Amino acid sequence: LLGRPKMSFSQKIKAKFKDAVKFINHFEQTAADLAVDKQYDYVICGHIHHAEIKEVKATDNDGSVLYLNSGDWVESLTALEYVKGNWTVFKYRPEDFMAEPEADDDDKTDAEDLNARLDVKTLLETFKQGPQ
Repeated sequence: LLGRPKMSFSQKIKAKFKDAVKFINHFEQTAADLAVDKQYDYVICGHIHHAEIKEVKATDNDGSVLYLNSGDWVESLTALEYVKGNWTVFKYRPEDFMAEPEADDDDKTDAEDLNARLDVKTLLETFKQGPQ
């Protein structure tokens, strides 16, 4: 193809992926080893890969730490939460946060809505004037 040798994109992608996995595993293990040496209980990281919570043993088997990774909010919409002594991975789901419209708002006419806004404006002006 255009005077260049054949190239397998899938092999290149697999090789890069394997390198990335090795890097992540090495990072996690190094962080765990350092934490065990310092007698820490947790390693908390983020943005390096998918969110997870797992126990990681030190290389010398002389202890372990709880490894927590929040993942990446931009791509995976995950975060770590600590509630009542327990760590969990929070996964944002937009449908869980959709506000239900208030019945009163839907029933207002445009004139009523405008009057309500004008009342708020009057109230703000009163506050700005201060005590009389």
